[in-house]
Amino acid sequence: DWGAISNRAQSIIASCDLEMPSSMGYQTSKVIQASQYDEVLRNAVEDSADRMLKFIDQYHQAFHQTYDIKYHHQIARIIARESMVLLKNEGILPLNRDEKIAMIGEFAFDMRYQGGGSSHINPNKLDQINEIDKNYSDHIIFSKGYSIKNPSEDEALLKSAIEVASKVDKVVLFVGLPDSKETEGFDRKTLDIPSSHIRLIELVSKVNPNVIVVAIAGSVINLGFENQIKGLLMSYLGGQASASAMMDLLYGIENPSGRLAETFIDDVKMCNVQLSEDNHAVYYDESIFIGYRYYNTFNKKVRYPFGYGLSYTNFEYSKYELQETEDEFVISMEITNKGTVTGKEVVQIYIENNQSSVYKAKRELKQFDKVEIEPNGIAYVCIRLPKSAFEYYDHIQHRFIKEKGDYKILVSKNVEDVIHTFNVKLKGETIVHQPLSYHSKTYDTSDFKEIYLKDLPTKNVKIKRPFDLSSTLSDMQNTWMGRIIASIIIKEGLRQTEKMEDEWLKEVAKETLLETPLRMLALFSNGKISLYFAEGIIDITNLKIIKGIRKIRRDAKEKKLNDRTA
Repeated sequence: DWGAISNRAQSIIASCDLEMPSSMGYQTSKVIQASQYDEVLRNAVEDSADRMLKFIDQYHQAFHQTYDIKYHHQIARIIARESMVLLKNEGILPLNRDEKIAMIGEFAFDMRYQGGGSSHINPNKLDQINEIDKNYSDHIIFSKGYSIKNPSEDEALLKSAIEVASKVDKVVLFVGLPDSKETEGFDRKTLDIPSSHIRLIELVSKVNPNVIVVAIAGSVINLGFENQIKGLLMSYLGGQASASAMMDLLYGIENPSGRLAETFIDDVKMCNVQLSEDNHAVYYDESIFIGYRYYNTFNKKVRYPFGYGLSYTNFEYSKYELQETEDEFVISMEITNKGTVTGKEVVQIYIENNQSSVYKAKRELKQFDKVEIEPNGIAYVCIRLPKSAFEYYDHIQHRFIKEKGDYKILVSKNVEDVIHTFNVKLKGETIVHQPLSYHSKTYDTSDFKEIYLKDLPTKNVKIKRPFDLSSTLSDMQNTWMGRIIASIIIKEGLRQTEKMEDEWLKEVAKETLLETPLRMLALFSNGKISLYFAEGIIDITNLKIIKGIRKIRRDAKEKKLNDRTA
């Protein structure tokens, strides 16, 4: 990955041919020097060169690819529609073209359609709600309600939104997380959306009882406000055509068919995995109990379960059958669309695990299928479930095992809503494990050391000299010399951020400066700091002051020489 190589020689021996970004000759010189005395490395370099020459020879011909911008935009629109999840609908959706609708929220003017950081792309075409509204209705009016860049409440924007909301039949609020709350480079500390968005929901719902929320975010958010609204569409970050996809679903041009690929909770404290401030080791002691495997196994109350999603129509399941062969189970059923519009149903097949001395999740999703059914139409669905789906990985024997026992195959709407159950007996191995805390009815990770099978590393250590290029400025601040150097680098780094318009970006930059290894800061500096200069910094921090100053001076001379010859 970008900046991941800390030892180029060892990475070449491990057959990694690519270094990203370039260390501008720093790593190359070390490899050349080391290869003079290391035959293994020398042979590895030659093998790497041969692989690269073959690669160049294979792809040296001119490559020309054309694409249809309009067609690809339409495909993006379809994918976005299929991914959005209708979470609540008290008869308020779909919207009617003749209804007077207020669409409120700055996201309607400036859609958040992608994640922050290195995932940013420049689309050829980008839809905005306020630019495509006439394709759906002539009775839509807009108001911002809040500012994306300023998280604090804007009374003037709120007043305008309330006035608009009071004059229409229904209100659609576009709320969620701006880039400042969810981007690469920092962790979210809360699941809450900005207070200005919450206040907008509260005030608008007081003047108009018919409120729909379109939630825009890249992951789970606190939906505790849903008791104030009648409709809720979780759109996630839908790409360049997300605005059109939202409108297609809101106006019933297409029927929502997305399902949650994660569990929705209201508070980050409800999650069994928590961030820590440990500086040396993080224990992944949750083991297999990640996501729904935790919430479902330990009967935790959640806002919306994994696999949840609604439609504008209703489906009825019938004629369940289960056939067994030596290698698989074949599950079949009929699904009838009992509504008046075409819709897509997602059939989810879970297994419910056996009573065992091996700790396992209560239920696990193993297969699913999406089928489109016309009004009053019937779909025959057949899903194959290999018996290997019942295997688990045994941490003692280090292999996958199919354990003998009584299991259940569940036909479900989501992980909690089971429609039909098949009881099956599975032939397999008999396994006896010692009881562990993970078997408890309540979540207990106290036996993590028993499944780690090694001595657990210390979570926190006192970071001290000697430092190296993998050390961070935060590490170096543990010494007086490190604090001096870190403050100089941070000051210079922040000076470079003065051109940034957003304060939150400056804060991300500061956190990045503190927590990024020094070698990565050099690689990301766009040539302003070389790795030779970084070596000098490390030497000074390690109190090899004269040696460090010499390196910095030598680097400065070489840089001056290169600038002259460039």
